[in-house]
Amino acid sequence: MTAFESALARLSADPTDTSLRAAALEDARTLTRTFSIAAQGLDTAGEGLRFEATDGVDQVNLLATELARVNLQLTRSGEGTSDQVNLLDKRDSLLQQLSAFADLSTSFAADHTVEVRLGGSGGPQLVSGGSAAPLAMATAGDGTISFTLGAGAVTLGGGSLAGAAQALVGLRDTHDQLDAIAANLIATLNAAQGGGVALDGSAGQPFLSGSSAADIALALTSGSQIATAPTGAGAGSRDPANLEAMRSALSSNDISGQIDGLLFTVSSAVAGRRTTGDALDAIAASARLALDQQAGVDLDQEAVNLVRFQQAFQASGKAIQVAAELFDTLLALD
Repeated sequence: MTAFESALARLSADPTDTSLRAAALEDARTLTRTFSIAAQGLDTAGEGLRFEATDGVDQVNLLATELARVNLQLTRSGEGTSDQVNLLDKRDSLLQQLSAFADLSTSFAADHTVEVRLGGSGGPQLVSGGSAAPLAMATAGDGTISFTLGAGAVTLGGGSLAGAAQALVGLRDTHDQLDAIAANLIATLNAAQGGGVALDGSAGQPFLSGSSAADIALALTSGSQIATAPTGAGAGSRDPANLEAMRSALSSNDISGQIDGLLFTVSSAVAGRRTTGDALDAIAASARLALDQQAGVDLDQEAVNLVRFQQAFQASGKAIQVAAELFDTLLALD
């Protein structure tokens, strides 16, 4: 946008210069292409987020089904057996994997089975006993997504699925702002063009076509078509009155300021999310450390136990050896 406005400023010094006109037209073409590229970039980001969310929903359903199966196996396992220990480890691993996709609320029964709810303690049940409710995703016309669990809607407040949903809302809002800026630019330039005449004295034609960032395009085919002179001026007029009106209209509508504002909003949001992400990483690391201290294996203690058991085994072996020798001696005396 800055390059295009600079080109118009240079053209105002000599409105009949064909090279300056061509340069202004080319900068306008670059501007429209940049709008289109930005719109395509947002669309591509949205498609990627929806693909990841769809895969995340599939993973949640797989993990929930497996967790329900573990619940059934836990009800049949003996207390303190190796089978139960393995099942408890698997249960905790499945819960940890599920927590990456959505915020969970869990409650454990006396038989070590777990009930899992999505979206907090008041949310719907994802896993209860040996059954798991299916999680589904729906995509709205504006590209945003929503989730249902079983037959009811569910609002996720954490996890990658909630992040994808929030990001898609941000993408939609950014796309809307980008489209509004593009529409404002189209209307401003076309209105200014209509108020003047081209280099050959003909009435000014629309400068741009389209109505949004995705379809904005250059409508003029030649720099000579830029309506720099006011209505009524003859061919080859050096009067830049309409060009000045065009520049004034762009300044009044503050197209550049709107673009700057959009860029600032996006960059501020990114910076804020990074700060939040760093803080949550630290919290998650502390939680993992606490979990390891409570449920993990103390390698030092296990090494001590290993040495103790090995010594006990060796002592038992020696006792057996001595007993065998005594028994052989007694048999020899008999």
